[in-house]
Amino acid sequence: MENRKGDIVEKLFIIGNGFDMAHDLKTNYLYFKKFVFQQAYGKDELLESLQSENAIKLYLNRIDKEILLGEIDDDTIPEMQIGSDGGELYPDDVGLYKLLYQLMGQITETEKFWSDFEAKLADFNKVSIVNTDCIYNARDLDGSIMTNNANEIGETLAKYVLYSLNKLFKLWIEETYSDWKNRILTKGNELKSKLLKDTVLENSDALFINFNYTKTLEDLYRIPEEQVFHLHGVIGGEKFIFGHGFDDEVSDFNPLDVGAYLEEVVIKLKKPVDNVLSNYNELFERLSSVKEIYFIGFGIRSEQRWVDSPYLKAIFKEAPNADILLDSYYRFGNIVQIKRTLKKLGAYKAYKLRLIDTRDNQLL
Repeated sequence: MENRKGDIVEKLFIIGNGFDMAHDLKTNYLYFKKFVFQQAYGKDELLESLQSENAIKLYLNRIDKEILLGEIDDDTIPEMQIGSDGGELYPDDVGLYKLLYQLMGQITETEKFWSDFEAKLADFNKVSIVNTDCIYNARDLDGSIMTNNANEIGETLAKYVLYSLNKLFKLWIEETYSDWKNRILTKGNELKSKLLKDTVLENSDALFINFNYTKTLEDLYRIPEEQVFHLHGVIGGEKFIFGHGFDDEVSDFNPLDVGAYLEEVVIKLKKPVDNVLSNYNELFERLSSVKEIYFIGFGIRSEQRWVDSPYLKAIFKEAPNADILLDSYYRFGNIVQIKRTLKKLGAYKAYKLRLIDTRDNQLL
């Protein structure tokens, strides 16, 4: 594998959300929930003044109780309108954002890590919607009216959720990164130097597989774009890829349950890992020369259906004998489980992995 200068590249960096968070980017789920809340209910000066994650979490938990994130009555869901050209006209965005916040509140808590939120996206068909219109309709002896009503509500909700979630997610990333650039990149070198990791600086000719949507590597570390591969999209692009990794499960189908008709949401929110691997096939095939793999801020999970595990399998298929170095942050995790996971994914030297303080580029 060659870099832009024609040299063989022997080092690969795998960058996850923890890398951005370590550089003071507010990119965990808690801040996304905060963003959705403020888009739905307006800016809150008290919420804006809170700095600690725990304080924000406690505040949002209190707000959730006031909003009553329980069952949602179907008569509160706005109907889709049809325009003069026959196309669908979505209701006011704010109304849809409120609905999204309430639905998200049913399936998620204020998890810290983004991957926890992604996994919960598979539960959108478990939201609770009260099918009120026909409950007391004596004429609906066979439930056909209620079934039809549940189907229509489910189809409408599916469109609303996908529209709102994709729009707000993109807005959130863009605003978060813009705010970070104004706070960090426009400041003096002293502030920026406090955030820089020597391990990255001293290996700027390496290859970087970046699971983030931001350009922290390019803008802060000046890594050439051709050395950084954003598998799930990047700022300035048209689409960001995110989602869960769960396969469809057979469950009892209740035709009167609105959630039963939200399977479209679950399907479309599944991360298209196979498509991504196909699109970057040449990249993964060129990894055979890699001798060292660095993990920085990338969550290595032990779950059997961990959505990002196919990427690591593809990497270790080409570079099974690479030495593995983990950012010292991983010392707070279950190192034994991490080693077992990497071994299962094809890393021959998983049990010999080493920890490195990437701030000072010192092995621990």
